[in-house]
Amino acid sequence: MNEPASRRLWWSWHVWPALLDAVAILVVGSLRAAPPGAERFSDKTLHGIAFGIFAWLAARAIRFSRPAWPISRVLIAGFLASSALGGGLELWQGLLPYRDSEFLDFVADAIGAAIVMLLTGAVRQLLRSRAPAP
Repeated sequence: MNEPASRRLWWSWHVWPALLDAVAILVVGSLRAAPPGAERFSDKTLHGIAFGIFAWLAARAIRFSRPAWPISRVLIAGFLASSALGGGLELWQGLLPYRDSEFLDFVADAIGAAIVMLLTGAVRQLLRSRAPAP
């Protein structure tokens, strides 16, 4: 099936950021030491931020690929994608001899994803309620 060029272009702007962010999370999560400057923030805060951003990017990609889905389903899917990535990262880190797998890191991942998805839904609802009627 041939996609129109405009759809392929939009695919790249909507889907690739989520895929690249997932790869970046996995790479950084596989390093022996935290990146420079990371010590200024708590580990759990960094987890929440990273997986909140990924949840938003995943929801954006899902919204593009499944436009008929209601926004609530898209936000839940973004949360689940982010939580699955967080769980997978913790399992992966458990296999690395120089990393530790922590359940509380996974909890921080899920909390960050949930907060961003709830804020995204609230902002969307607020913007829809302020839009002029057609």
